[in-house]
Amino acid sequence: MAPHGELRSRGELVTGFVAGDLSPYDYAASIDGGQYAGFNLLVADGDEAAYVSNRDLGPTRLEPGIYAVANAALDTPWSKVVRSKAKLAELIDSGEPDEDRLLQLLADRERAGAPEEPPGRLSGETAHAITAPFIVLPDYGTRCSTVLLRDREGRVRFTEQRFAPDGRATGRSDFSFEIDQPA
Repeated sequence: MAPHGELRSRGELVTGFVAGDLSPYDYAASIDGGQYAGFNLLVADGDEAAYVSNRDLGPTRLEPGIYAVANAALDTPWSKVVRSKAKLAELIDSGEPDEDRLLQLLADRERAGAPEEPPGRLSGETAHAITAPFIVLPDYGTRCSTVLLRDREGRVRFTEQRFAPDGRATGRSDFSFEIDQPA
């Protein structure tokens, strides 16, 4: 891994995929994770989805299903991951999930009974605070929640809710656009 001051911007990971022409899996496989600070990246093109992180082993092709990622590898069985996946499955089963219901799911501030991180890496309060999907701490926490919905016809709805350090909502952006579908 490169020294911290020499790490590349993780933003390059997103723009590299969007501006490139590689399949999701090929793009994920092309990333040298040691050049970036910790990251989890999901990429998809409508036909294929892939996951890569520099916290675990290589890229993974994702089959259709429900996945969750927190500050660890994909589907790490932390209580917030397990609970959020179950709530998402319920939303899907109940009908077409909308942006507001999905943002509400992401706003879950319920903490686990005890910290789930290995001892010693984080202070007790921080370790316990990050057991909630929505994290509120003075110097670390959830600053935005994003929902991206795409239908079979290529219509996309993108919603982002922004938050202050105290967890108070500070703004929301909603965008809609269409993706050209192959003939």
